[in-house]
Amino acid sequence: MNSIKNKKGQSLVEFAIILPILLLLLLGIGEFGIMLNSYLTIQNVAREGARLGIVGGSDVEIIALIRATSPNLTAADMSITITPLEANRRSGDTLQVIIAYNYHMTVPIISSLVGNIIVLTAQTSMRIEWVVSVMRGRRKKGSVSIILCIAILGLFGFAAYSIDIGIIYVQKTKLTNAIDSSVLAASLELPQNPTNARAVATEYLQKNDIDPSGFIIGISIDNKSIEIEGTRNVNHLFAPFIGINHSIVSATAKAQIGPINAVVGGVRPFAVEIYNFNYGQLITLKEGAGSGYHGNYGAVRLGGNGASVFKANALYGYSGTLTVGDYIDTEPGNMAGATNAIQNYINSEQSTFQNFTRESIRLWTIPVVDSLEVNGSKSVLIVGFAEFYVENIVGQSGKINVTGRFIKFVTKGEIDVTLTDTGLYGVKLVK
Repeated sequence: MNSIKNKKGQSLVEFAIILPILLLLLLGIGEFGIMLNSYLTIQNVAREGARLGIVGGSDVEIIALIRATSPNLTAADMSITITPLEANRRSGDTLQVIIAYNYHMTVPIISSLVGNIIVLTAQTSMRIEWVVSVMRGRRKKGSVSIILCIAILGLFGFAAYSIDIGIIYVQKTKLTNAIDSSVLAASLELPQNPTNARAVATEYLQKNDIDPSGFIIGISIDNKSIEIEGTRNVNHLFAPFIGINHSIVSATAKAQIGPINAVVGGVRPFAVEIYNFNYGQLITLKEGAGSGYHGNYGAVRLGGNGASVFKANALYGYSGTLTVGDYIDTEPGNMAGATNAIQNYINSEQSTFQNFTRESIRLWTIPVVDSLEVNGSKSVLIVGFAEFYVENIVGQSGKINVTGRFIKFVTKGEIDVTLTDTGLYGVKLVK
């Protein structure tokens, strides 16, 4: 009788010794799950913030978006760093959003071991997801210990599943974000320079802490889409205890450029008739040069009429939105008085066609219309948009002649692949 009581007492002591270890392991798994959710949140909102920033979002708008899309995080514990400064951003530069979040441990025992606060950091760079029953006697004496050992192995298996699956998901999200950023950055080099596009894609993988070795970068035959495929080896934390050392995660992204169907701000008041542009060839846009001259342009009214409105739009671009399918009115008045002001403004930048930047003041977005064979102030239909690099402005016989070159150029805006290709493109992720 005493032997049975002793055995029961021994089993209770063994269970009492193992129980805190089991509870600590369970609490650790729960704490890790909460922390993992916080990390995934800042990783995703950093990407969304950067995406907003590269299409013109201000720092205030980026921060507001990040905070609005992370309601489960404490705002006071989140630090958001955006570089470069808003005033110093230029198209083609790298925008980096870094989020540091002070995660407060919720389990006192865990916090006493690793500290009360763990700093989680995410960044995105872009260009401007059993029972054993054998015999009585001595073997029975340790039966509870054996069962508890099996339970511990089961918990380690669960930890391997939950924690390591979480790590895999984090690395999958990071890889996906990096590839998305890279294809969008590289697409700005298309369709003119596919070699540069490949180089930029590699550069932005590295800027997002991804080794591009072994990645496949594919560009379509027409140079209007770029696709990146890549894999990453993820080492496990707990799974090696059950013989699984690592996993491979993969991601694919594809960006496509297409004719832009709307322009928000910056359109110059010079409309050109649609024709097959000779991109890169020096031409002179002549006002009302006559039928058959493929360089004929007409002054148009954007946001008002008169010389002062025309001059402001010519210097700095129309501030409103124009869309393919809109009608705009021609401007029949004598606009040559703005020639000197436009010429002086253009000449304030010492660039050439071989070395201009994406922010060059010599780059003009101009509407392409169906016809300019009109008399007086008439409405003409916008059928597309073109980009023109201005080399010189000359007043002649009361009219303005503009010398420069049409170029193929990618800017921000929605695309419509059904439109005629007139050289100005938007970009979107299609995979």
